[in-house]
Order: sequence, then structure tokens, then C-alpha cells
Amino acid sequence: MQENLSAAYCFHGGKNFHAQEYFGHHTENGRTVFRTWAPGAERIALVGDFNDWNDGRDLFYRVTDGGVWEASVDAGRICNAQKYKFKIFRGGCAHYKADPYARYSETLEHTASMIWQSGYEWGDADFLDARSANLPREGIDSFSVPINIYEMHLGSWRTRDGRCTVNGDAYLNYRQIAERLIPYLKKMGYTHVELMPIMEHPFDGSWGYQQTGYFAPSSRYGTPEGFKMLI
Repeated sequence: MQENLSAAYCFHGGKNFHAQEYFGHHTENGRTVFRTWAPGAERIALVGDFNDWNDGRDLFYRVTDGGVWEASVDAGRICNAQKYKFKIFRGGCAHYKADPYARYSETLEHTASMIWQSGYEWGDADFLDARSANLPREGIDSFSVPINIYEMHLGSWRTRDGRCTVNGDAYLNYRQIAERLIPYLKKMGYTHVELMPIMEHPFDGSWGYQQTGYFAPSSRYGTPEGFKMLI
């Protein structure tokens, strides 16, 4: 509890540089805890697949006077890919809001956040060790190391059978992209990849701009696990 209050205090002071570890949803002591910042709200209800979108069952309470709110749900009611939103009441009106710290979201004209608790195990320890061994050290000019950067947009780089993505069903998933992308990069002599915005966004034509959440890789191409595999 004290740790959470400290995180909220640092957030209000502009010094919580890892706010995503506090806000959004997290499993704590057998419960899934949701937090958001809404200083002007009078009441907030957590609604989603796990409570049939009932705005009277899982309510937030105000943690700080600065506008941090928190709700918790028994973890047994929660599973991956369940949709949810925050229903915020103010001045006699109510508005459904997505979670800005969500890790997974709907897209293609749908706007709900989605539960995602990852069990992914990274398998790149050998690569990281090798990279660390070759990092520029004292007395070595890092600018002398060759770099060739490939900028790309995941959705339009390759599509399923070359089809247009306007209907949303022609996207390759993260694994399929990786299987095609890595051989291409090696063949062409690239050392780095710069991805155009990969965070969730509602409009395909934007190439990833107008984001709806900085912590959710786009579900156009699959799950957060798929994105980790690509990385």
C-alpha cells in the first residue's frame, strides 16, 4: 500500500518515470487492480466482459485528491483478451473511456481496451551477451561502427497475397512478418530497423499516427506476445 501511495505521489510531482507500472491493470495479491487518472471525475465504474458491462458492480474509489482512482477485481474473473473500459461520470453525464495504459486494445473502428497479462519468456540472452561484449568501450569511437538503418511500416511492407489492407483482413501477423523481414534485412545488409509507430491506432491510413495508447502494440498484427517474438 505504501509503495502504491509513493508511486501516486511521484506521479503528481512529475517524477514517476515508469507510470505504466502503476496505472493500467496489474495483478496484486490475487486481485487484478485497475488504476487511472481522472481529476475531474465524480464517479468511475469499471465495465467489461467480466461483469457484463454492468456499471454498478466494480466501482473505483479515489486514491488521492489529485485524481488517482483505483478498482480491483478477483483475478479469477479475469482472463486475457477480455474487453473493458472506464465509465466516467461527471455533471450528470457519463462517457466510456479506453485505458490509456492498456497493454492490448481493439482496433479497426473498435475502441475497447483488452486485458493482457503476459507469460512470455524472452529467448535472446545469447544475443544480449554478445551485444554487450561488442559495445563501444572507453577509447573506442562508437561512430566508427557501421550502421545501416531500414525504416519501415509493418502493415504496408508486406501483405497477405499482396492484397490491400483496407478491409483489415490482409495483414500478416508478427511472426509472418519476422519470417520474411529478417532474411530480407540480412540480404540487403541492414544492421538496424526503425519501425514507424507500432502503438495502437484506429485509422489504417495514418501509418501508425493518432495513437490511442503508448503501451499497446497494434493488435492488427496479433498479440503482445507476437510483438515480443518479432523484437
